Amino acid sequence: MLLCEKGRLESDTDAWGKISSSLEGGRFVEAALTFGVVQEAAGVRLPYRDPADRYLVATARFYDLTLVTADERLLEVPGLKALSAR
Repeated sequence: MLLCEKGRLESDTDAWGKISSSLEGGRFVEAALTFGVVQEAAGVRLPYRDPADRYLVATARFYDLTLVTADERLLEVPGLKALSAR
């Protein structure tokens, strides 16, 4: 949502509604920001400073998820299961 607000990502649909529908329909689940995720984030080292990316990496690692992203920097993070969205 922030990327849409900043003009870095365009969406021709109601993004909030689409996310809400996906969660209600059981297609996706939320990965909670838990103490375990915060502990994992403390150990994430990236070659650049972006706290949001640290939490994305930590969440994916903590829950053993594959991160789907178009961000080339995240696709190159060692030890992160990532899939290109491009």
